[in-house]
Amino acid sequence: SPRFFREESVATLRQQPGFEDSFRREAPALVFPASLERRTNGDGDHQKTRAGGATLYGCDDRLFQLLDAKGSHPPTATGIVLNSKLAAELRAAPGDDITVWVELPATIPRDSLLGGKEQQSSQELRLKVDAVLPADVPAGRFSLQPSQQFPKVAFVNLQALQKALDLEAVEPSRRNPQRKPARVNALFVHGPGEHGHRIFQKVHAVAAANDLTQMFRASLTLEDLHLRIMPNKSGRYVSLESERMILEDSLVKTAEEVAAKLKMPTSPVLAYLTNEISRVGDDTGKMFSMYSIVAGVPEPSKLTAPFGPVGESLPVLGSNGVLLSEWLARDLGITAEDLKSQISNLKSQIRVKYHQVGSKGELPEVERTFEVRGILPLDGKLAGDRGLTPTVPGITDAETFNDWEQPFPMQLSRVTDRDEDYWDKYRATPKAFFDLDGARRWWSSRYGSATSLRIGAIEGQSLEDSSKKFEA
Repeated sequence: SPRFFREESVATLRQQPGFEDSFRREAPALVFPASLERRTNGDGDHQKTRAGGATLYGCDDRLFQLLDAKGSHPPTATGIVLNSKLAAELRAAPGDDITVWVELPATIPRDSLLGGKEQQSSQELRLKVDAVLPADVPAGRFSLQPSQQFPKVAFVNLQALQKALDLEAVEPSRRNPQRKPARVNALFVHGPGEHGHRIFQKVHAVAAANDLTQMFRASLTLEDLHLRIMPNKSGRYVSLESERMILEDSLVKTAEEVAAKLKMPTSPVLAYLTNEISRVGDDTGKMFSMYSIVAGVPEPSKLTAPFGPVGESLPVLGSNGVLLSEWLARDLGITAEDLKSQISNLKSQIRVKYHQVGSKGELPEVERTFEVRGILPLDGKLAGDRGLTPTVPGITDAETFNDWEQPFPMQLSRVTDRDEDYWDKYRATPKAFFDLDGARRWWSSRYGSATSLRIGAIEGQSLEDSSKKFEA
């Protein structure tokens, strides 16, 4: 798969009806293209021998023996096993030091707003050659790509590679309450019995592959799709979120269809990070707020329970209106009286600057002006709702702005004490609210147009029972 799924999915797959009748062994693995280098010291000079176009398998004994290693031992935690072609190209032998480069998986797409373009995109591993597989060993000739060429293959320890690429299992902690399962991107299976390979011959290969696909699909959980259901502290709804921060449109569509079938109300949200929000016409240069989270929600004036401020009359936003939290309104010097006393076409206006994600990942800054239509209390159902912004490690869990893992170069010298105070009290709770249709035109990317989907309970049932049915 081009994405990572749970290593535990091996166990749930094994439990699927018919699996043991058709398949005998299974092995999770990580598979990456890689480049390798061997350094030697000769006459005081460093010499390098490099090899590209190799395939690196993160494996344990299950895959190593399934591929038939002819009694060779699987790689140790600090070692690497090379096939004969790769060893010859590197001129490497057991005991030699090898450097391996593999591309780091990006949970949040790198060419999205919070993708962290400045972060390292590859990982360097320093390993020692455990063994070289002879040319007649089947494991050393294995390749997923059909070719008449002898492949360049290397094997490393699965658990060590998971740890190096941040794919190992992580149990919840006070700092990070989210559990992370160990992940892989490949799963190998073997037919039953001594002549199990016959099941994959001719037309049987297609049938076996289709059966396995259906079994794997039936064993999937939300964790395999990097999704999670987060309860809202208000107890009014739960949110479907993604570790990738962005919910793909196809996932949102499927989730809405499932919710509709269960008669559960839904409300998508698109949260976004702005660079600066200021008041139009401010002569003092002091009425602004830096790096505020904002959110697009379905027309707030039409929101109903459990998502909207029931009983409150909100103005229609349209494409150029905005609702401010009372905190941001105070920063900008805008009061409710200002909104009531508007004369003719004079309106309280704000200027919002933000990075727009380009088609090639570039981030030009865009400026847009909005009319302030209302001010929301911080203890309300919109401005007081922390659950509108999904968890983004390195940002939403940061104690101060200085602690952020900056997704782009930030002007931290312009962050005010008020900005810091808000972050200390409310973290990533949005400060301003826009109509979702407009927000999607401005802030959607090719990865999706929602950061979460709020889901209410089935009428007459508890939210907990309802969310379990939705997840299933």
